[in-house]
Amino acid sequence: MGIFRKKMGKPLSEEGRIKRAAIRLRRIYRLYGNPEAEVEALTTRLLEADNLLEVRRIYEIICTQTHTRDNRELKNVTIQAFGKWGGVEEARQVFDAIRHPRNEAYRAIFEAYVNNGHLEDARRVFSSLPRAKSSWWIQMMAAYARYGKVAEASEIYNWMPHKKALGWSLLLIAYARNGLVDEASEMLQSVPASDSIAANAVLAAFARAGNVAAAKELFDYMPARTSGSWNSLAQAYAQAGHLAECVKAANLMPETTRGTWVAMIRAYGDHGMVAEARTAFDNLPRVTVDACNTLIVAYARNGHLVEAKELFDAMLVRSTVTWASIMEGCTMNNLAGQALEIFHWENCSGQLMPDQVVLSAVLSAHSWLGCLDDAAGIIRDMASDYGIRPRVEHYCAILAMLTSRSELGDAEDLAASMPFVAPASAWKLLLDVCKIRRDSARARRVAEEIVRLDPSGCAEPFMVVAGLYFREGRPQEAVDLMLEKGLAGQDVDLLTRG
Repeated sequence: MGIFRKKMGKPLSEEGRIKRAAIRLRRIYRLYGNPEAEVEALTTRLLEADNLLEVRRIYEIICTQTHTRDNRELKNVTIQAFGKWGGVEEARQVFDAIRHPRNEAYRAIFEAYVNNGHLEDARRVFSSLPRAKSSWWIQMMAAYARYGKVAEASEIYNWMPHKKALGWSLLLIAYARNGLVDEASEMLQSVPASDSIAANAVLAAFARAGNVAAAKELFDYMPARTSGSWNSLAQAYAQAGHLAECVKAANLMPETTRGTWVAMIRAYGDHGMVAEARTAFDNLPRVTVDACNTLIVAYARNGHLVEAKELFDAMLVRSTVTWASIMEGCTMNNLAGQALEIFHWENCSGQLMPDQVVLSAVLSAHSWLGCLDDAAGIIRDMASDYGIRPRVEHYCAILAMLTSRSELGDAEDLAASMPFVAPASAWKLLLDVCKIRRDSARARRVAEEIVRLDPSGCAEPFMVVAGLYFREGRPQEAVDLMLEKGLAGQDVDLLTRG
């Protein structure tokens, strides 16, 4: 019997009709709850969701009820949540289901695309808006800059109707990070000399790119040097392994930051100077988790696994990077089985919520042990078990395992079919094994793919293929290939070397 069924009989009094209405309202409330409160609760749950699986579950609840399924605000937040946790296709489906989407929906799907590296989709959304706000321009620029697409970032900057200081700062940093020293320096000339923020941003970018000469030249040019300027210079020296200059800069700077000490610990570790790394660690004004992580890696890379484990055990607060560091340390020291034991024990005890970094360390351990099936199982179940979508580096770990086993057919299939564009480095790894196994037919296909991804380096891949042709007794095909690819001027002697 429906709750709205009309009863026949004696007409009700006014008081009776009011009572019946109250009963109906109570029944409606019990059946459907308070719609506004439910929308608010679901919005909060979406914003607080900490993995993709949880977002999916919440969205299933939303879709079961009309008053939540058709709520625009809830759809916008759903798009944001899917985008935050890598569910780009699901975010797109929610957006496509909105009739006449408004600015908030466009903003949500735009950010989902940008944050997950779907730049062409983001550009399409961006271009469809008649009047994009300044923040959209900046975000589009930042996305291109983040992925090394400097020409596209510069194009967006040139089209920007109202250029902001943040815009040219982003472009300056993009130039610097990608080694375009002349472009960055030229652009910096147009910035007021008193603008130390822009100069420090470029200096820091030069430091992260390891371009010590450009960092020092810019540092000497700066009329006003801040603590940040000195720290960036010191970090540039540390990253490049110029330890004496790094220590000198650290001693001269007015205030040494945590970042400088951590950079020094990392640099000492990279050069096998474990005692000096420990001294830099002990000089920290305050011990932090990232400093501990850096020292653990320094110990592990230099065979001091006991000291790494002692520091790990002494840490009261650990991040996922900490767990990944000690696991990678075990793998580096031929203890990959122990790395997996740490992962399984901590995962079962609830102390560890695996993330991308930890799972990469797990795959490295499986790779070292040659456990291909277990590694593939991790990737297959990553989304269902941990709410994490596999990334390109996870697939590349499997590809590396396949190439190490000379399973070239499966490796090529994986590189061509993974749900990402396989990087040129993955194809180059495959080409190296093709060269060892003398598989010229596959090497030719792989070389074509490498050049498609990185046209600037076309000589080396095709020279490898030509060399295989020569060793197979097919010199005419080698010559034809070199002429076809414009490599006639290359050293022919290289072709006949192993």
